[in-house]
Amino acid sequence: MIIGISGGSGAGKSTTSRKLAEVLPNSLLVVVDISMHEYSSKYEKEILKKIGISENPDLFCYNYFHDSFENIKTWIDTIKSDVISDVEKIINDNPGKDYIIVDWCYLPLCKFNEKCDYTICVKSDFDERKGRLTKRLLNIQNSSHDKYNIPFSKWTTEAYEKRLKYSDLSEQGYSFDYYLYNNSSLADLNNNIEMLAQNIKNLTIHNKEG
Repeated sequence: MIIGISGGSGAGKSTTSRKLAEVLPNSLLVVVDISMHEYSSKYEKEILKKIGISENPDLFCYNYFHDSFENIKTWIDTIKSDVISDVEKIINDNPGKDYIIVDWCYLPLCKFNEKCDYTICVKSDFDERKGRLTKRLLNIQNSSHDKYNIPFSKWTTEAYEKRLKYSDLSEQGYSFDYYLYNNSSLADLNNNIEMLAQNIKNLTIHNKEG
């Protein structure tokens, strides 16, 4: 079974993916961020040209990629074939898994949701997400660089706000099989993931019997 997990920045998508991989037996977790960043860097000039932006060495290109939802679609459309090839290679290189969990924010934009047996969107209130993202990415006291090894000075406040706005694809009209809400404690989230895992196991049994 292939399980696709999406969710806006700061919603708890990666936490959910890791926990689900822990509780579902014989599972494989595929984190797509690495490939996304690799091909975004590779095709940066092409993407910027398509969205009509000149390179600015003082700003990280993702500021422009997140500037509108149309820009995001152009960005993802440019890299999706390469990213999908990487994901499929990882899956093919790990045969015999009962559950393949694909952690991918832009899952529906690449139409990889069509290859999934079950799709999940992790949801959280905007202010909750903003607080988590700020803590994770803007804590300059702990680090001068973000998870992409990009200096914080190359990000703009507006880019973070737009990333929060546009990365929740359920708010952009895309639908999922299940919506997991994460607006309270980590313990509550873990309990909800445990229940979700049991539902997935039951669904697997039902499909096999059917």
